[in-house]
Amino acid sequence: MRPPSAANLPDPTIRATEGWHCLHAYFRVNEPELRLLDDEGLAVGRSAFAHVLNPERDGAPARMQSFVVSGGRADLGIMLMDEDPLVVDRVLQDLRRSPL
Repeated sequence: MRPPSAANLPDPTIRATEGWHCLHAYFRVNEPELRLLDDEGLAVGRSAFAHVLNPERDGAPARMQSFVVSGGRADLGIMLMDEDPLVVDRVLQDLRRSPL
């Protein structure tokens, strides 16, 4: 049997043709650093964080869930799912760039 030729293969892509890319991420709150922010800094940070985690915003992944983790080694968890892994990664990058 001959292998398929390149002409018969679909174009390369990172987007899933079946199923979704899924990521579970967990975060800890650095309370000493958080206490250094004034009221305005906290308000700006909360607003930015809420925007990034809004599942209905433009550019949000197809599925996104955020949740509080009580006890253990994390304070916040998120689950992200989308056919495009760059959409999933953008949420993590946006959270890292946020004031909080």
